[in-house]
Amino acid sequence: MKCLVHRWRIVLVLVLLLSAALGVAGSGADAPAKVAGGSAEVVGGPAEVVGGPEPFPFSDRYPAEVSLASAGDLALLAGLGIDVANVEALDGSYPRAGAPFEPLAATVYINEAEECLLEAEGLAVRVVPNESLRAWRAYGPGTDGPEAWPTFEQFVTRMQGIAAAYPDLVRMVSIGQSVLGRELWMLKISDNVDLEEDEPEFKYSSTMHGIEGVGTELTIRLAELLTANYGVDPDLTELVDEMEIWLLPIHNPDGYVAGTYYNANGVNLNRDYPDRITDPYDDPTGREPETQAMMYFAYDHRFVMGANYHTGALVVNVPWDSVPAVPDYAPDDALFMEYGVGYAVRNPDIWNGPFEDGITRGWDWYIIRGGMQDWAYHWQGEHHVTIEVSNAQPPPYNQMDSYWNANRDAMLWWMGRALEGVRGLVYDVTTGDPLDATVDVVQIGKSVRTDPDVGDYHRLLLPGTYTVTCTADGFLDQAWAVDVVSGTATVQDCAMWPDADYAVLAGDSEMAVAPGETVTHTFTVTNAGAVTDTYALSLTLGAWPAVLVDDQVGPLGPWESGAVRVQVDVPYQPAGDWLLASDVLTLSVASLAEPAVTVDATGTIHAYAYLDVALGAGDAEGWARGGQAITYTLVVTNAGAYTDTYTLALDGYAWPATVMPTQTQPLGPGHSAPLGVRVEVPADGAVQEDAVWVRATSSRDVGLYAEQALTTRRLWGVYLPLIER
Repeated sequence: MKCLVHRWRIVLVLVLLLSAALGVAGSGADAPAKVAGGSAEVVGGPAEVVGGPEPFPFSDRYPAEVSLASAGDLALLAGLGIDVANVEALDGSYPRAGAPFEPLAATVYINEAEECLLEAEGLAVRVVPNESLRAWRAYGPGTDGPEAWPTFEQFVTRMQGIAAAYPDLVRMVSIGQSVLGRELWMLKISDNVDLEEDEPEFKYSSTMHGIEGVGTELTIRLAELLTANYGVDPDLTELVDEMEIWLLPIHNPDGYVAGTYYNANGVNLNRDYPDRITDPYDDPTGREPETQAMMYFAYDHRFVMGANYHTGALVVNVPWDSVPAVPDYAPDDALFMEYGVGYAVRNPDIWNGPFEDGITRGWDWYIIRGGMQDWAYHWQGEHHVTIEVSNAQPPPYNQMDSYWNANRDAMLWWMGRALEGVRGLVYDVTTGDPLDATVDVVQIGKSVRTDPDVGDYHRLLLPGTYTVTCTADGFLDQAWAVDVVSGTATVQDCAMWPDADYAVLAGDSEMAVAPGETVTHTFTVTNAGAVTDTYALSLTLGAWPAVLVDDQVGPLGPWESGAVRVQVDVPYQPAGDWLLASDVLTLSVASLAEPAVTVDATGTIHAYAYLDVALGAGDAEGWARGGQAITYTLVVTNAGAYTDTYTLALDGYAWPATVMPTQTQPLGPGHSAPLGVRVEVPADGAVQEDAVWVRATSSRDVGLYAEQALTTRRLWGVYLPLIER
């Protein structure tokens, strides 16, 4: 009778809409709103729930169970657009890929009209208690007792505390507001938190459904773990140093406060994103404010990897959720499955749960449309999954220690996968500027984009050999063969050549020479355009004299190169009178056909004064009686190519010793100077010999020295007695 009454309501609305369209009625604009409001007026319901259905706040939808006796029933349910929350076999197990169909029970959230629709399609519907709503009322935010969840404001205060305690590592950023004006707070964690760097961006988010708060606690505890152990634990420090980490603990704050699956407009946020099958337009317009905030935020970033946390099951759910027909494997299916098992095996709750290996493709479980996971992967190139971490939604808050212990290692391991695969910089070879480019892998066919601020890309790949391609507007495509190994990222930069009629490249020149030489820079100029061209040359001098040997180069055909010479006279005494002096000049190259097409190259010369020293003694050993002295003669030689002065010193001796002089005059290359070392032999004592080290040290480079050891031995006198005959 209830569904019959509802059908008459629908007929009445259709009549009113038709009348409005034909101009018979005045304005029928209110009719659709009355239907939505009317469905919320239903108070009764099936006898299974005493007191009638229990709709979620902000919505007229309530839990029900739908019996699916055949694969056709499952396909029918997917096609009706019903809000499905779970599908499992009657014995509590879950569908397995490739297994024969067995009868299923689907948990759905429906309103009265949808209940009638399901019954009209021949599906058995049973309204069930809203256990999530009852649990939220028992120990949700604002209740008392050890099981009670923190309020939204308390979670925000906790996030603020992390940001305040670690200002060098953390920023707290609002990416938008909810329907009721609550901020969508994110924590950004990185070593140089205010800088854009060549590093992968990673994202965890949670609580798209307000009653699913376990991930809120997990992501905040993760932030606390990373910051408190930075500089202490090398593995955690590496994650912060090498990544840009973003955490969104509460995606649906209004739903969290109210204890509902939906946002304040009664919308399931995980059905609100663009869908590659049913809504193939990546456009935030008309979507919920929480969805728009996440979409616009993602557009400003290039997330490499991420996950969103849910409750209601124990499984890692990987793309695709939305498919035109089954089977339909994601391009990165092998990677998703391997990484997904990697998370599951580190989480005992998931690994020992009802799903095989703790993982499922979304469509193997049940098809949904408009999920964030598929949107992030399909349009953003983010390797994103949905992780269900609790059968209870919500569990009591005092159980969070056990959930954290089950997920901590898996969360950290999952983050670390963002540092694998292939990475690099994509830049304009003529200017060095970073590019907004697309990077693809031929063997997979799923592209990622660079971060245009830095030009970096990060592509997750399993070990193997791949062909990586780079494309950018206005540039020629590039391709490389790349070998990827486990546990690290192979670096492959993409130097992009302009796709233009007129373009020119010039390579820099750098050399090291001795002071006083005349040397020649040789620059290579390349026509990077599509038309033959000739180039004018000009020179901006540094401090040293230089002359341009060639005043133009060309004509050069496309990708043909020519040499340009610049002669430089290096002073014998470089500026600064020191070991190393440098000078830089600039070569400017301009197209004769298109004078605005120019490029500069630099020529750098390092005047390196080659230094060396030698020290030798004519006789390095000597004898003397006690109470006498011995003098050694040594020679210090400048064995280098530049004038130097040497300091002379003694070391390591016991008997009195002196060196003269203590410093030489300036010695040119190959010149020598004598020096003397006097050693006094004590008149008595047990020591019969002594060694002294002589050191000659360069005054230009105190790390350059030569040493000579001198050994002196005591000579004993022999006395014969007088014998009278």
